[in-house]
Amino acid sequence: PLFHQLAEHLGQYPPSNVLQSDIDRTIDALQAPWGMRIENGLRATFKTPTVTPYELSTLIYEKVTELGLEPFISPDPVPPIEKEEVSLVCWLAVSTEGA
Repeated sequence: PLFHQLAEHLGQYPPSNVLQSDIDRTIDALQAPWGMRIENGLRATFKTPTVTPYELSTLIYEKVTELGLEPFISPDPVPPIEKEEVSLVCWLAVSTEGA
């Protein structure tokens, strides 16, 4: 939820000294899956007291840049395995004989 709020805030109050393409990239980076360490770092920035919404957007943009966050790019799916690619099949038999 925090990353969604941050992305929404940047969209609503874009920093004036940043290119729109950089803002869009930052919003995409905020919508990627991140862990608690990143979330905690951004939470502290989002709760900065006594700043205007536009100043807060600049702080969020700078923090995302400082952390080096990038937009998520999903990997290409693995192609299906063809029958010709299977070169080894293992068998295992369990027996109660001799137990």
